[in-house]
Amino acid sequence: MDILWLIDTENFDSIETRFYGWTISEKNELLLNQFPSVLDGAGSYTYIKRYHDTIEVGQDFLGTQSIFVYQGNGFSVVSNSFMRIVKYLVKKGD
Repeated sequence: MDILWLIDTENFDSIETRFYGWTISEKNELLLNQFPSVLDGAGSYTYIKRYHDTIEVGQDFLGTQSIFVYQGNGFSVVSNSFMRIVKYLVKKGD
């Protein structure tokens, strides 16, 4: 599974709920790339939660993984990789 992600508002309908990184479950088990029942901040992760018409993007409480945002020309791009945003914008021509 790729740990780097990029979402854009032009492809909103294809955005899915995903968890990237690791955390500890309530049973003290290591969880890789899967949501725990409660996000208590333990671990190193970013996540995307898709609701009907909105998305939520977040990270662990210590901010050990980054989230980058680009807004311009009528669309937005969010990623945990600055280079993914740059490559996306170059390809798009912005």
